Amino acid sequence: ASLWVDKLVAWCLVGGETARLHAGASTLAWFSSIPCLAWIFVEVETAFHRRFQGFYRALEGGASLAELRRGARALVDEAARLVRGALSVEAGVVVFLELAAAPCAHWLRLSADAILPYRFLLAGAGAQAVGLLGLILLYYFDLRREACLAASSLFVAVTALTVAASASRLPPSVGTALGCSIGAVLIWRFVFRGIRTVLENTLLGQPFEVGRRGKAGSERRREPHRRDTMKSVAGHQ
Repeated sequence: ASLWVDKLVAWCLVGGETARLHAGASTLAWFSSIPCLAWIFVEVETAFHRRFQGFYRALEGGASLAELRRGARALVDEAARLVRGALSVEAGVVVFLELAAAPCAHWLRLSADAILPYRFLLAGAGAQAVGLLGLILLYYFDLRREACLAASSLFVAVTALTVAASASRLPPSVGTALGCSIGAVLIWRFVFRGIRTVLENTLLGQPFEVGRRGKAGSERRREPHRRDTMKSVAGHQ
């Protein structure tokens, strides 16, 4: 919803040529996030997944608390590496496209009035791409409540600031870019707070699991005894 709400606000509050330029510039700006999204996909499904899998294998294998704490810290470090990498990739693309905005507009035969919204929306698209990485990590750790709050924060920030910019007779793209940036920051606050508590939350769930497994194990141990008892009773009968 955060991808289209700014266009809806622009059409409702401003309309006309300004809204059309905003929508067109936003579409072009989103192409700038493709390299960053490709990098995110590769890194999350390779390096981060191995670290994530290693932590839970250690947990299931009976690792000590110190080892699990080291694993949890490694997950935090890996998340920090991911956000730094995503920012680096996106920043490189955005800087290049910001410098090439005027030649690109001329080549695409766009109106000169579209250049300013396009510049702002490049920053907004980059921020949303980095925020998307944060949402992926929240779902990775099954932090669904935090993911919902983070996505809602992004939606509210984009909507509110686009409305504020439009009402102030600023280009809607100014509010959209600010909203995307603030939303991305809020998402990553949820990410780091959630990952830092992943060990605590996992261990809190262990007694139930251990108890259930222990109960299942005791049931399995009792089963041969029950069968022997039933055979004995049948023999007496």
